[in-house]
Amino acid sequence: MRDLETCRTVLADLEQIRTSGHRIMIVPGGGIPDKAIEAVDSSYPLDAFTAHHACALAQDQTGYMIADPAFSSNLVPCSTLGECRLVMEQGRIPVLLPSRILFALDPVEWSWDITSDAIAAWIAWLTSTNKLAVLTDVDGVYRNGRSDDPSALIPEIAPDELARLGHTSIDACAAQFMARRGLSGVVLNGAFPQRLRDWLEGREVTGTLIRQALDSGGERQAQPVRRTGQTRSVGLTVYGPDVAKSGLTSALDRFIAQEGKLEVCDRFFAIHSRRSIEAFYSLTNSSGGKHWPLVVDLFDMRPVCATLWIGNDALSNLQNLKGKAQPAQAAKGTIRSRFFCDNPVTNLVHVSDSDGVMREELRILRAHSIGTDETTWRALNTGQISHSSFRVLLAILGNSQALHSDVSSKDDDALSNARAAFELAESVAVSLGLAETVQRFFAGDSASLQVLLDRAGELSAWDRLLLEAGLLAMPYWNSLTSGSRRIQNGD
Repeated sequence: MRDLETCRTVLADLEQIRTSGHRIMIVPGGGIPDKAIEAVDSSYPLDAFTAHHACALAQDQTGYMIADPAFSSNLVPCSTLGECRLVMEQGRIPVLLPSRILFALDPVEWSWDITSDAIAAWIAWLTSTNKLAVLTDVDGVYRNGRSDDPSALIPEIAPDELARLGHTSIDACAAQFMARRGLSGVVLNGAFPQRLRDWLEGREVTGTLIRQALDSGGERQAQPVRRTGQTRSVGLTVYGPDVAKSGLTSALDRFIAQEGKLEVCDRFFAIHSRRSIEAFYSLTNSSGGKHWPLVVDLFDMRPVCATLWIGNDALSNLQNLKGKAQPAQAAKGTIRSRFFCDNPVTNLVHVSDSDGVMREELRILRAHSIGTDETTWRALNTGQISHSSFRVLLAILGNSQALHSDVSSKDDDALSNARAAFELAESVAVSLGLAETVQRFFAGDSASLQVLLDRAGELSAWDRLLLEAGLLAMPYWNSLTSGSRRIQNGD
């Protein structure tokens, strides 16, 4: 905002770009207020807590100013992601005031190394935004910081390479986060809004493209509900982000209400940090094993839905309805034996182990609560099965419909789907010359995973997580389905 007239012109151009059908959300920088905080800190070094919170509020102040009618008639300041979505649906441009989310979730280190670039990258990842533009006062990222030399402009760079450059026209922490999460984006000179329009519409631009990088990246038999000796009590379930992406919230709610004879008495949403994930699962000594890094990746900075259910022996009934962590071992009729579950990571639901553990889990979740508004959670729904490892495998093998199954399908039995997926994958693999690779994948061979990833090319971080999680499940499914497959093949 140092050049106020240019700022006004740029915002007017953004409004024009929005009228072309582009959905835009602005994450403001700290601007003039942030410079004032830096000036104070240079003379009287501030405590990390003070600097972090003051800078977050500086972003809010800049956001309020650029959304003021003095600068724009179509920008709206918003404190939550739900408000942003509603504003976009109204055909306007939300300006996210990030302090509320940052203070509630505490997702970043309190450091001057963290700037609004990193916050914007995190928000882009959190909202599954596929286009992130960082607008600066130079044309992009330059070799050796030589912004005065047009030949030093880097036209395209991978996030990990960008991170190794340190602070450039985009901060190093943002670059590191983009590398870890597989985000793509662009660094552009904000004084030339036409470049943003050209980039959004796929045309060549003057700037630095940040191309997406592949990134590596979580039980008990069902029993009938007892009718005697029951105690009306409360139980906790936590739906993972896989539930939101596959649009299964209502289906799981109905299943639990009908099968467990339970009612929802409270619901809120939270976003874990890596520290809170560790603390949460350490309560039950579950923060280990081959699948643990994938569990961390699944929940790190992604939303969860915490629900308190009330009814007779609520917690016991929820535990019985959940099913074992490995869907291949889940008793028929449990959640994890249905709903297209097929791996031990994106297996939809967590249930507390005991009343004492539940109280501690609630304490951790409430400390990271983002409120009760369902808008953002529901907006994550892709309208298709998004948590199945089998479907990612089939898509890599060329089954273009693999990820577009109807989530309302009643044929959601995990074992039936596993058998069908094995047969189809084996059939397709033969025609592709990948029969041995697929068989090794089914046997849990990690080397086969890399072959499949190489075939997939650029795979989203989410789909890669699913494929890696599937590798941990395949030996279990293989042992259950191999007999029937041999019979059908005439062996």
